[in-house]
Amino acid sequence: MCDACDLLLAEAEQYGGRLLALNIHPWLLGQPHRIAYFEQLLAYLTSKQDIWLASASDIYSAFSGQSE
Repeated sequence: MCDACDLLLAEAEQYGGRLLALNIHPWLLGQPHRIAYFEQLLAYLTSKQDIWLASASDIYSAFSGQSE
């Protein structure tokens, strides 16, 4: 996921905004042996200044008012 994030950030510089969907399922990511990796990923993503952490409704609200 960190590599995907870096790739999308590089593409965004050349082509414009990109979307990295992170689907979180508690049964998978809430397991004790996985949670540390999830915390590392969140720390990595939140350390990037050019990333907007948004829910689906945040994205919809931001783009629904734009005219074509």
